[in-house]
Parts: sequence; C-alpha cells; structure tokens
Amino acid sequence: MTDMIDLQQETRGGIVIIRLQGRLDAITSPPAFDALTKSIEEGNRQLLLNFSGVDYLSSAGMRILMALHKRLKTAQGKLIISAVNPPVMDILKMSGFNQLLQIATTDEEAIAQF
Repeated sequence: MTDMIDLQQETRGGIVIIRLQGRLDAITSPPAFDALTKSIEEGNRQLLLNFSGVDYLSSAGMRILMALHKRLKTAQGKLIISAVNPPVMDILKMSGFNQLLQIATTDEEAIAQF
C-alpha cells in the first residue's frame, strides 16, 4: 500500500484535466489539495478531476473536494468529477456529495458541461 497519490495534468480547450491515481485519504489529501489549489491560484477556473484511478476516498478526501468546489464557485469557476468507480461512487452517494458536486460518467461528458 502506498501513501502517495499521483496527479497527471493536461489542458484541453481551457479546461484543466487532472487524473488522480491512488487513495485520497488523510495522508494523501493535503499534498493533493496543495497541488490542486496551486492550479486554481495559477488562474485555472475549470477543473475536471478524473477519478478512474481513485480506489479509495476518505472523509479527508471529501473535504478537499468540497473546499475546491467552494473555491472555484467563488472564483466563478467550476469543478467536475468524472469516471468515478463504483466503490468511490457509493461513498459519494452515502455522504450526499453526489448531490453537491457535479459528476460526469466520462471526460467527454464532463467537458461538454463546462
């Protein structure tokens, strides 16, 4: 088990797509939040987080999602999460985050929502 999360970033038409790989938990959430916040501070207002490689999401991970959502909303931006695998989607549904956050099935579907 690793205590790292890998973030790969690309930009497509002004939308920053960040693919996360690993666990988003109490250990990995702070560095992930720092990297994602840095992207917002650099002026990126449309973030797409591809969760296809996220196999675990803790309450710490959910907190950073909510903080990013609020920060982008304040900056007239948008956060969309895509490609969430079933176990992580179950966590989002149980917590009600699926009602608070915009979630798309695929990157293409998410891009169309920006």
